Amino acid sequence: WLLAIPPLLLAAKNAPWGGLWKDNRATIYGLMLAVVAGLWAVKAGGIYKGLHVHLLGATLLALTYGANMAMVGLALLTLCWTAFGLGGWQSLGANLLILAVAPTLIVRFILHVVETRLPGNIFIYIFVVVFMGSGLTIAAVGGLATLFLIGSGAYNYPFLFENWLVSMVLNAWGEGFITGVLLTIMVVYYPHLVSTFDDEHYLKNRK
Repeated sequence: WLLAIPPLLLAAKNAPWGGLWKDNRATIYGLMLAVVAGLWAVKAGGIYKGLHVHLLGATLLALTYGANMAMVGLALLTLCWTAFGLGGWQSLGANLLILAVAPTLIVRFILHVVETRLPGNIFIYIFVVVFMGSGLTIAAVGGLATLFLIGSGAYNYPFLFENWLVSMVLNAWGEGFITGVLLTIMVVYYPHLVSTFDDEHYLKNRK
């Protein structure tokens, strides 16, 4: 809770809520949250008690609406997930940290590294930030969740490695593909809806 609540409050404070009322962004934001909720529900039953393997959708939200709004949206979905009995209330703090705070911060970090270290090119944005970034994000979240489960004593490492961690890493391919396809379509046809795609940097300022 100490790690999850401060960044969530800061994200809620700094999120550009006023921009939601432009170009139907509020409606699209709601639809995206519904899509992410659907991705979470695909394997919501879990492979073992307390272990759920599902796509994350954090990169899609963070690159489209920014890390702050993505973090708040993912936190709301986590609350709904818990309220519907798909997650325990006693683990809500950990779930907020792992499913909302950590992935959006990872996406923000990847975007920052790419924009400061690599040439401004649309293909770099799509293949590195979107495809590779989403895969790396869900793999990192899987690793963080594994460390938490081991540290809490809920499961031991051999069990997690054989029954869950491998599935999480393999899930990165699906995350990268789905996120890549959706964001590529948006960048091509609706670039104004992707807040992290800067025309000046990726199209007009090629190096």
